[in-house]
Amino acid sequence: MILDVLVPDSYLEHLSKGELERIIKEQKLDFLIIDVDGVLTPFHSYELDKNVVEVLRDLKIQKYIVSNRVHSQKQYDKEKRFYEEIQEKLNVDVIVGVKKPFDLLPKEYFNGNGAMIGDSAYFDVQFAKRNGLYSILVRPLQPSPPIIRMYYKLESLVLSFAKL
Repeated sequence: MILDVLVPDSYLEHLSKGELERIIKEQKLDFLIIDVDGVLTPFHSYELDKNVVEVLRDLKIQKYIVSNRVHSQKQYDKEKRFYEEIQEKLNVDVIVGVKKPFDLLPKEYFNGNGAMIGDSAYFDVQFAKRNGLYSILVRPLQPSPPIIRMYYKLESLVLSFAKL
């Protein structure tokens, strides 16, 4: 079915160390790619969620942050301190300017089996599937602006239809 690209391999209400470690072991993962908005922070916030940071920080796996939040060097310079904080707290590489779900990851940079952790079926799950990654959809952190909440409700309806 055409909507299969939106159905995640795993769905988590919230990120937990035990669940992620189980998935990493079962899927024999070498790296994780993590979205920013809705996963590390509430939508368009600069406040990292302390629980998520704690869960991700101690995982013994290569981690990358991939965000379509920043599309230009000028925008990155404006948010540089925020991304430096993410790098410091999570020991990750940050890749900005990725246009999810459309961009393909350079295969020589990402070796082995990987997974994408995101809050959007359209952007993150589809990006994972296009790049041959295991997809983990998480419930987005709150609060979100009303338009984003409507988007998540619509996405939820599409996912329930896709799973039939």
